[in-house]
Amino acid sequence: MKVEVIAVGGYNEVGRNMTAVRCGKEIVIFDMGLRLDQIMIHEDAEVENLHSLDLIEMKAIPDDTIMNTVEGTVKAIVCTHGHLDHIGAIPKLAHRYDAPIIATPYTAALIRQQIEGEKRFVVNNPVFELPAGKKYRYEISQHLSLEFIIVQHSIIDAAMAVLHTPPRGAIVYALDFKLDRTPVLGDPPQHCTHA
Repeated sequence: MKVEVIAVGGYNEVGRNMTAVRCGKEIVIFDMGLRLDQIMIHEDAEVENLHSLDLIEMKAIPDDTIMNTVEGTVKAIVCTHGHLDHIGAIPKLAHRYDAPIIATPYTAALIRQQIEGEKRFVVNNPVFELPAGKKYRYEISQHLSLEFIIVQHSIIDAAMAVLHTPPRGAIVYALDFKLDRTPVLGDPPQHCTHA
């Protein structure tokens, strides 16, 4: 199985985070973020009323049109935490993919709130909660599974995503986090004891 990483957005900038990982003919998207400073320079911009193509042109959300050139089927949209630079584009882009959205419980609640506030598109993707921790896995397909590793960040319920791709091994998607062994809120970072 060939593994390919597609840098959709968020590289060389803060915001618009979106990465796709293609394993064979199956694709997993990690994060769909908003770049807030691009919205703020347009004083009258109401994100919930704007079309995704307008937001792409404003460089406020990832230009996911590159996904039209990637052979395969999106099987899941995975979000690592609830900051808008990671979930803010979900109301504008997720409906383009027939795939569930997977996030930790708090992040999933924020995603549902974002979707409810959307006025331009109808987003019917199911939102699944996957707690971070070694004993929980989400079976994306016969060949792919997902687990979340507990990490800290400036928002609760943040996680590193681990995509298990037998026989290729594990792909760790780790963006925003800090290693705090004595957090004020939440569990300390999880120790990885298996592949």
